[in-house]
Amino acid sequence: MTETIGSVISIIEQFAPLGYQENYDNAGLQIGDYKTPVSNVLVCIDITEEVIDEAISKKAELIVSHHPLIFVGIKRLVGNTYVERCIAKAIRNNIAIYFISIYSSSSSTGRAYSSFSIVRSASS
Repeated sequence: MTETIGSVISIIEQFAPLGYQENYDNAGLQIGDYKTPVSNVLVCIDITEEVIDEAISKKAELIVSHHPLIFVGIKRLVGNTYVERCIAKAIRNNIAIYFISIYSSSSSTGRAYSSFSIVRSASS
C-alpha cells in the first residue's frame, strides 16, 4: 500500500491529536494535499530555507516540524521574508508541511518523541 500524506498524518494524530493543541497553536497540515503519495519524510525542529533545501535533496514529500512555519496570517507571498520564501519553495517542489505542536507532550503517550518515531516508521 502506498502511504499518503494523509495516512502519515493520521498516524501522527493518534499520538498527538489536534484537539490537544493550545488555542494559540496552528498545528496540522499547513501546506500540501492529503492525497499526495509520500515515501520520504523529513523531521525537524524549525523550518528554514536550509531545511526546505534538504527536503528537496532527500526527495522528501513531507516535512514534519515541531515549530510552525505559518503562525500568523500571510497577506503576500513575494519572497520578502524567510517564511514567504519557504512557503513558495515548498509549493514549487510539491513538499507538504505539517506542524506538530508541543501539545503532544500532553497526549496519552506523554512524549512528543513517540510521534516523531511513528512518522519515521510509517515512512520507512
